[in-house]
Amino acid sequence: MQVSPETSAKAGSAEADKSSSKKNSSKTADLEGGEEQEESVRSVTRRLLRWTAEDLFDWNPGYARTARGILTLLHIVLSAMVITMVGTGCSSGAFIYSAVSASFNSDNSASYFYCHSSAAFMFVVASSAIIQSTLLMACCLLSKKGDVIIHSAALELVYYIVFGLLFLFAGLALGSNLRTKQEGYSSLLAGGVFGLTNSILYFISAVWSFMYFKKHFGEQDGK
Repeated sequence: MQVSPETSAKAGSAEADKSSSKKNSSKTADLEGGEEQEESVRSVTRRLLRWTAEDLFDWNPGYARTARGILTLLHIVLSAMVITMVGTGCSSGAFIYSAVSASFNSDNSASYFYCHSSAAFMFVVASSAIIQSTLLMACCLLSKKGDVIIHSAALELVYYIVFGLLFLFAGLALGSNLRTKQEGYSSLLAGGVFGLTNSILYFISAVWSFMYFKKHFGEQDGK
């Protein structure tokens, strides 16, 4: 049987159309698959951002108005004042060591930072306290869940007791090493007073935290 050229051309055209439609459908499927993947990535990103913004950082500005928030803010302010006062006293040459007299004498020409061990101890304690208190306040402000967890943990109580004792010992040590005629006396004395005041506030915070534990977890133990 002999096939006409027209029939052969039509058959070839039909096969070409089928091949073209298959390629188009394959491209369409690839495009749809790519769009689905992009939409899936966007959906995961939105869920992650929503989880971060709403669940992890469920803002808690009310913490700054509570007694704990106010006390933490006072810890930060007083620690900053201790750093400023002690730093000023040490920079003024209050504790410049004299190798000849084997004692600490004033030197108005001193342009460097040098502290007696008691002043250095107070400076280190205040620097550590301001970092810890700032981190504590930031965590409690950024997350209400974090505030509840921190307040319910023994970490906060231990933190208040430890820094209360550190400020107490540092203030007593600094006061016992002061001399009225030395350079920077008033600044160092102010630093010691602020340190002792901060110690009192830390002990108040510790009592507050202990009462919270007693009220909430003591009742649970009784049940």
